[in-house]
Amino acid sequence: MKKALFLATFILFLFSILNAQIDLKGTIINQADFPVDSMEVALKGLGHKDLSDVDGKFQIAVTDILVQNQKELAAPKFRGSHFIVPVTSGTKPVSIEVFNLKGAKVATVINKQLTAGEHTIPFNGSNLLSSSVLVAVVKRGSDMAKFQIIKAGNSGFMVRDFTGGVSDYSQTVAKSSPLPALDSLLFIRRLTVEGEAKVFYEFAIPVEKWVDEFEVTLDLIPYEAIEWGMTQEGRSNETVGQEFGKKPNGTYPYEFQTYYNGAWCSEFYCYCMRIGGCPLGTDDVGSNGYPKWMLLGWNVLITWFENNAEYVERSQITAQNYVPNPGDFIQLNEHTAMVRYIADDGDVVCLDGNYGDKVWLGRRGNYATFSGLNGYGRRSGITGNSYVSISGK
Repeated sequence: MKKALFLATFILFLFSILNAQIDLKGTIINQADFPVDSMEVALKGLGHKDLSDVDGKFQIAVTDILVQNQKELAAPKFRGSHFIVPVTSGTKPVSIEVFNLKGAKVATVINKQLTAGEHTIPFNGSNLLSSSVLVAVVKRGSDMAKFQIIKAGNSGFMVRDFTGGVSDYSQTVAKSSPLPALDSLLFIRRLTVEGEAKVFYEFAIPVEKWVDEFEVTLDLIPYEAIEWGMTQEGRSNETVGQEFGKKPNGTYPYEFQTYYNGAWCSEFYCYCMRIGGCPLGTDDVGSNGYPKWMLLGWNVLITWFENNAEYVERSQITAQNYVPNPGDFIQLNEHTAMVRYIADDGDVVCLDGNYGDKVWLGRRGNYATFSGLNGYGRRSGITGNSYVSISGK
C-alpha cells in the first residue's frame, strides 16, 4: 500500500535569548503531490496554530517566546501559610490536592479555573497532619509541582518543594541557557460528522530543539476520498463525478461510466480513492485495459488488501481487537462499501456505491457483529508515522 506522504519543513530562528522568535513554515502534500488544505498544525506547548491553505502552506510565528515561557512556567511556591500560584495568561485549571504517604487523598485545597494573575491560596496544614508527612500536588494546566508537608510540634508544619527542576526561570535568563523544549507539533484533521466537527486524524511530532528542520511521513487516513464521496450522495452511476466537466471529446475526466460492467460498488470505492488522492494503484493501464488504481470486483479488492495492506475477516475482528478506521474497505457478502466512521454506539456508518443503484450514506449495525459483514480491508495505519530531522544536511 502506498503511504500518504506529507512533507513538512520547519525552520525555527532564534534571534536572541531575551527576544527569541519562532517562525514555523511548511508545505503539506499527499502522495499524489496534491496540496492538503485545512490541516490544522498546532504548536501544542504554546497554544499557537494555523490551517494549511489551498497550496498546503502554513506558518506559525511567535515573538518574545522566552518572556512568555518565563512567566508561564513560573513555578508555584509556598510562602508563610499560603500557596502562591501564578497564571500569566488566559484561564487555567488549578488544583491543589493533599495525599498521605500511602497515596490516599486526604484533602482538596482548591480545584477551579483561575484567570491571569498571582493567586494566593491559604492552607491550614495543622488540621490535616494526623500523620507526620503529607504531599501536596499542585497542578496548573499541564504543569505539576510537589510539596512535602512535615509536622513540626503540636500544631505547626513546614513545607518544602521537592519537585526538582521546576523553578521561576529567572536564573535561566541570567545564565543565557537554551530555551526549554517544546512539547510537540500536532497535525490535526477534523471531519463534520452529523453536524459536529470531530477529530478525524491526529499525529504529534515531539520538538526537542528550537532550530530544526523535519521531513514528516504520515500514513494518511483518506479523508478527502470520504468527503468527496459524500458529495455524490443520491447520484447514479451516470452522474457520479459530473462536476469535473467534460473533455472536448464529450467524456468526463476519469469518467466513472467507463469503469464498470453492471454492479459498481467496488469501482466506486476505487474511484473515490483516486479522486481523494489515495489511489490503490498508478494511472498506468493494466492488462485488463483499465488504470491500475481501478480494481474491478470485491474479490479483486480483497486480494489487493491481502497483498498490499491487511484484510481482517469477521472471525478475526474480536481476536485482533480491530476497530475499523475511516476509509477502510468493508466487504458485505457480495457488496462493497467504505467506512465513514464508527458511531458512539459501535455501529459502522458507511458510504456505498450502487446501493439501490445510487450512492448511499447510511448506518449499519455493530462493526464486529452485524449481519452480512464479511471483513474489512485496512486502509490506514499499516505503515505508521515517522519523521526525521534533516537540519544537519
